[in-house]
Amino acid sequence: MMGAGFHGGFSGTKGSAPVHSSHDVTYDKTKIAGYLLNENHPVGKAKAEFFKNVLGYTDQDSKLFHTKIVESISEKVPSKTEHTDFGLKHTFHVPLKGKTGTYVSAKVVVVIQKDKGKTHYKIVTVYPD
Repeated sequence: MMGAGFHGGFSGTKGSAPVHSSHDVTYDKTKIAGYLLNENHPVGKAKAEFFKNVLGYTDQDSKLFHTKIVESISEKVPSKTEHTDFGLKHTFHVPLKGKTGTYVSAKVVVVIQKDKGKTHYKIVTVYPD
């Protein structure tokens, strides 16, 4: 299990494209289906309603939604990078494609963590810009 703390080793990464393929970002069903696409979540329900009504994604589409998020940030340079207690945090402003074919401008926040020599990319949140 990965610890929550920042484990260092990220010198020289500012301004680089942190995501190169869908395999770089860990799929977290709890984060995607249980939060971002959950219309009953006390904090995330407004996002879930937006993603459903505008982009066509429901909690049943969590893997597809994850794939589209990763595609939207792949090979992109983050607009903001900062060191946090949880790792290196990248914020991207990108077009996000819906199931409906509609695009919206979105902010995607990804944290990069290192644990036992492996780099882990995690989606923190996504919201309309």
